[in-house]
Amino acid sequence: MLRAPKYAQALRVIGQSLEELHLTAFNIKSERKGYVIQGYGEAYEPVEFRYTAAEIERLDREGRLRRTDPSKMPDFRNMSQLLRAAGDYLEHKDRRLLGISKQSGAIPSFTIQYETARHHHKDDKHLASDLYDLCLRMYKQRKN
Repeated sequence: MLRAPKYAQALRVIGQSLEELHLTAFNIKSERKGYVIQGYGEAYEPVEFRYTAAEIERLDREGRLRRTDPSKMPDFRNMSQLLRAAGDYLEHKDRRLLGISKQSGAIPSFTIQYETARHHHKDDKHLASDLYDLCLRMYKQRKN
């Protein structure tokens, strides 16, 4: 079995940055030492940035300090929560993240690319509503 890193945590942090940028479409690629994000903003201007594992840990710590009420129900429509759910999905399947893409359109969809324990590459397509349902399940499990 693969020992997956904490994708839910890393993808939530990346999602917080994506929320600030208001990207309409993006690709997140997992690299050995972090993540590369490429996307397009509302005016179709291209953006690209990188996060190292150390930067993600630092941003996660800073985010935890800013939270005023950790028991408050999060907004599952936020990109940070949707990506967190995608990361949790990978962790529970014990898969290695290769990338996540968000396609723009009337109905937003995500493609999660991963590698299985037998090194098979797979692509799972999910509607935003699928990830919303995963967010809700995660929240209910934490509350119990």
